[in-house]
Amino acid sequence: MTVALGLVVFLGIPLLVCALIVATVVWFGRRRHRRAGTRPPRDHEELTEPILGRPDPEPHGRDRA
Repeated sequence: MTVALGLVVFLGIPLLVCALIVATVVWFGRRRHRRAGTRPPRDHEELTEPILGRPDPEPHGRDRA
């Protein structure tokens, strides 16, 4: 019984905290888009700027002209 309780405390509580943090971040992001009157991007093609400052990859690779 104590091992099971230890696993619940050691694994269950951090998992619940992570789920709560993710849910909060997603909720704030959706709320921001809803208030701005825009819909959140769903595909990578809809992103308007590169992620983490990386340049956009070339669409056909480097070997094609």
